[in-house]
Amino acid sequence: MTREHKPRRVLIIGLDGATWTLLRPWAISSALLPNIASLLKEGTYGILNSVYPVLSPPAWASFMTGSNPGQHGVYDFVQREPRSYQLRVVRADQIRRPTLWKLLSDSGRKVGVVNVPLTYPPEAVRGFVVSGLGTPDSRPFAYPQSLFERLRKQGYRVNKRVSYRPGQEAAFWAEVEATTRLQAQTALQLMESEPWDFFMFVFRDTDEIAHFFWRFFDESHPAHDPVLAQQWGDTVLKYYRMVDDWVGRMVAQAGPETAVFLISDHGSGPLYKDVFLNTWLETIGFLARRVPSVPYRWMQRWGITRKQVSGLLRRWNLTSWEIRIKDLLGEKISWFPKHTGADLQNAVDWSRTRAYSFGYHGQIYLNVRGREPQGIIQPGREYEQVRDELIEALKAWKDPDDHQPVVSQVFKREEIFQGPYLEKAPDLILVMRDFAYITRQGYEFGRNSQEIFAPPATFESGSHRLEGIVIARGAGIRRLGEVSPISIMDIAPTVLYLLDVAIPSWMDGQLLREWIVPSLLTQAPPEWRDEQPEESGVRGNISWTEEDEESVLERLRGLGYLG
Repeated sequence: MTREHKPRRVLIIGLDGATWTLLRPWAISSALLPNIASLLKEGTYGILNSVYPVLSPPAWASFMTGSNPGQHGVYDFVQREPRSYQLRVVRADQIRRPTLWKLLSDSGRKVGVVNVPLTYPPEAVRGFVVSGLGTPDSRPFAYPQSLFERLRKQGYRVNKRVSYRPGQEAAFWAEVEATTRLQAQTALQLMESEPWDFFMFVFRDTDEIAHFFWRFFDESHPAHDPVLAQQWGDTVLKYYRMVDDWVGRMVAQAGPETAVFLISDHGSGPLYKDVFLNTWLETIGFLARRVPSVPYRWMQRWGITRKQVSGLLRRWNLTSWEIRIKDLLGEKISWFPKHTGADLQNAVDWSRTRAYSFGYHGQIYLNVRGREPQGIIQPGREYEQVRDELIEALKAWKDPDDHQPVVSQVFKREEIFQGPYLEKAPDLILVMRDFAYITRQGYEFGRNSQEIFAPPATFESGSHRLEGIVIARGAGIRRLGEVSPISIMDIAPTVLYLLDVAIPSWMDGQLLREWIVPSLLTQAPPEWRDEQPEESGVRGNISWTEEDEESVLERLRGLGYLG
């Protein structure tokens, strides 16, 4: 009998937001994506279920740690500061479990990680990390420093310089093409020039192009415009074909002794409405607004806001003054309106509020005594009573436009999360119209006290879905065709096994035994390491300023994630 061998290397290519809705007709039913089609024919594939909330930070963190958000502590792009209602950007050094590449690195494997979201600050590993989404423009984006210096001289950049706006499709598409080419070419060069046992690269714009161009090819979308569709209706396919070409080059470069995984952090689908969940909570008596002071209202009316002042200072190249003003004012900066809309922290009368919402997709928090700074809900019996009352109201809630239920599913946090960071989770997690309705941080309230539903304010026509994609092919992988859905958390333990590293017992993900050549499992049985996880995972050398915070927030606003 021929002895099977584990793969010499593992390559993971991420297609952020990729969905079988698009891949099936393009890669299975036709020959439009020949390289991805080849992986499908020669390997195993299926649905890769994401985690709740269905968005990039918790999804990629769950992938890279093999654990659920209750273990790694990431639930959104932002999180509430302890003992405050202030929201702050989530970073890689706040992931509370070791990453896949850190575990591999600590076991002597050489790793390369490029453009994976939530990897800033870049982690010190045996190999290199080039960070992705969430990287401030002004900070070193790569480890080691020598690689950062080299890439910077070559003109590498993490972030696009153009955000999507209606009527500027050509400029946005040109930037998407240029950025993808730059990043993919850099990844391919690193694959060629650097030694590695594990390599990963993520194409981010499979997600963003779906967010902004979905309406152009989806004739059933309310925002579909037949005239614009003639020009831009094939853009998403054009981008997938561009990605397919790079996938082919990377797979060829990796060589025949490599196990290849093609994955997405979640799927995609149409987006129809923004929902102002806090306004709805106010109408049913769970939230009370604070009447702002007369000076505060006048500053909002006349546009004397932090956002406006910040924009002016930046246009005048006075960023240093912006930083000095913020440092000088400290907490007193909250006396000035953030923008012309209602700001969650200052708009709510917390002494009379039982529940509130922030974040992306639909997350509700109770204002709990001892947890929130001005909490009024007593933990225990009252907490459960309020939550049950709110669930009943959510289930009865209907959109007045069609009189159909708004909420498809509602979960208590302990029903889907487990671990030491459960306390950071939303108390209720909503799915609204199967993800076609969403909330978003920065748009906690509507433009007036009656507005609960509105077309997306960020020009998006596509959003996320739970079902992503996974394809595996190569050394050690069986050729099974389509199989049952798996979890995004299952990839990490499977990669550890393939690279001959013991699987930590704390991981929630399962080893994909049925995907692996059976004789390999017999000859090299998996090993588990029974250990307590480190309290903190990613350890980076980080200096984080208000300027960095605003840089990332501004980037997320441009992508449509924040208001």
